[in-house]
Amino acid sequence: MILNKEGSKFKIFEVESESELIVVCNEKQSAILGLDSESKKKFYFIEFQQQNTERFFGLVNGGHGIEPTVAKIEKSIAIISSDKSVYLVDLNDLHSITQVICESLVYDVLLIQGNSSQILIICELEVRCLSLAGSQIWRYDCDIISEFKLYENHLEISTDDGDVKISLEDGSLF
Repeated sequence: MILNKEGSKFKIFEVESESELIVVCNEKQSAILGLDSESKKKFYFIEFQQQNTERFFGLVNGGHGIEPTVAKIEKSIAIISSDKSVYLVDLNDLHSITQVICESLVYDVLLIQGNSSQILIICELEVRCLSLAGSQIWRYDCDIISEFKLYENHLEISTDDGDVKISLEDGSLF
């Protein structure tokens, strides 16, 4: 296995094949996320440290050039993004996994500062604001996003159509 990324509470390992991922996940009795991926080209094993215990997940990725992202927020919620999906995982209840499927590839997932119960999903063709339960609070559809920057009360995105500022509160334009 090759260590790909490491955070303070998680590690991501890239494995060579889907069969190797299945073997490792069966040994660890862990779920595999992304099995519904349109193309299965990259395979990852994710290890979380949670209250002196380890939690594990497998992840199948389409290999579109955007690496999966992993973040642990709150005390027991992990956010994993890959391809067009974002997974909200309760690390205390490994059967509690919410999958949010977006219309385009997920670039990044950001926690809204000052509101730890909401996240922003930045995609190729849209921005979504979700609760940690996975409910959509607002959505903004656009042309291909080339750049984005998060500010205290708004998100600024650049597209071929120009730059826009989106309110974090309700998704309206400034």
